[in-house]
Amino acid sequence: MKHHYVGWQVGINYQVLEPEGINFSYLKEVIDRSADAGMNFISLMMLSYAYFCPEHDGYAWPVKNPKLLPLKDTRCLNANSRTEFVSKALDYAKRKGFHCQLMMNSMIWNPAKVVINYPDAASLCQVDGKSEADGWVFCPDSPGGWQLAIDEVTDLLEFYSDSPVDSFMFERLGYDNGACFCQYSKDKFKRETDTDLGSIWWMSHLVWKGNAVREYLKKYIAIIHEVRPHAEVWAHTGGEPGWGHFPHSLSDAGIKAVSNHGLHFITTEKAFHQQLDWLSPLPCVPHICVRDIPTDNYPVPIRTPEMIFKYARWLENYPGDRILGAMFFNEVRTTERNKSAVYKVVERWMRNNRGRR
Repeated sequence: MKHHYVGWQVGINYQVLEPEGINFSYLKEVIDRSADAGMNFISLMMLSYAYFCPEHDGYAWPVKNPKLLPLKDTRCLNANSRTEFVSKALDYAKRKGFHCQLMMNSMIWNPAKVVINYPDAASLCQVDGKSEADGWVFCPDSPGGWQLAIDEVTDLLEFYSDSPVDSFMFERLGYDNGACFCQYSKDKFKRETDTDLGSIWWMSHLVWKGNAVREYLKKYIAIIHEVRPHAEVWAHTGGEPGWGHFPHSLSDAGIKAVSNHGLHFITTEKAFHQQLDWLSPLPCVPHICVRDIPTDNYPVPIRTPEMIFKYARWLENYPGDRILGAMFFNEVRTTERNKSAVYKVVERWMRNNRGRR
C-alpha cells in the first residue's frame, strides 16, 4: 500500500447537521488536524440531495449558470458569493501540501427542480417503466440529463478556476442495475444495435452499457479538461457492471483513479480484495465510510473504532502497489471517537513510512 492520497472527504452541505452547512473555521480545523496527523489529501463534496439528506438539497457553491439556480442550496453559506469560503480553504490546504479535490454525484438530482430548466431530462427506469429512486437518478441518454451533467461540472470548475484543484471526482454518470428503459435509451439502443432493448439477452445489455458509458466519460473528461487542463478525473465506483462501469471502460475513458465504495457494503477481507482485483488495472484510493451519526433518509451502518482499525488492516494486507491511499468519509457525520481512530491509523501509517526510508 502506498500513501500518496490519505485524507478526509468532507461534505460542505451533505449530511451536515447545521442548516447553513459547514464554515471556514470548521474546514480549517479539519485541515490543520489532518496535516498534524500526516494526511496529505482532502476531497470536498460540493452537492447534497434531499433524497439522502433531508436537511440539505442542492449545489454548495455560488452557481453562475442561470439554468442551474433552481438546484442551488440557498441556505448553504458556501453557495452565497458573499460568504463563499471553499476557495480560501483550498488555498490553505495547498499551502499545507495537500492534494485538493472537488467532488459531485453526477445525475442524482431533485426531479422537481430539474424539470424547471431541463424538461427533457429523463429519470432512469426499469423495464416496467417504474422510475429508480423516486425519479432522483437520471439517464445520460436523455438530452436534458446529459446537458445538466455538463453544465454543472463546467460551472463548478469555472468558479474555482483560480483555486488549486488537483482532481475532480464524480459518482454515477451511468445507468443502474436493470435500467435504463426510458424512450431515449430504447431509441439509442435500437440505432446502435438494430435490436429492441426489451427483447435482448441480458449480457448484450451490459456490453452496450459499458460501451455507452465509455463514450460518455470520454466526452465528460474532455469537457473537464477544457476548464482544468491538468486536473485528474477520478470515479467513485466499485466498477459495477450494471452501471456500465466496467474497469476497462473506465480506464479506456481516461479515469486516473477509483475511490471504490466497497467498504460501504462488503464485510469480509476476502470479498473486499476480490473487488480490488476486479478493478484492475485502475489505481485505487478506497472510500472508507467511518460515519457513526445516524442519518434520516439513508440507512448508514454505524461504524466503530474497531471496524476502522480492521479496514486499515485489510488495505495493508492487499498485495501489489495499486492501493494509493485511503479516503475517509464523511468527516461531518463522524463523532470524535471515530475521528480519533482515523487519526491513529494515519499516524501509524506515516510512522511506518518514515521507518522504511
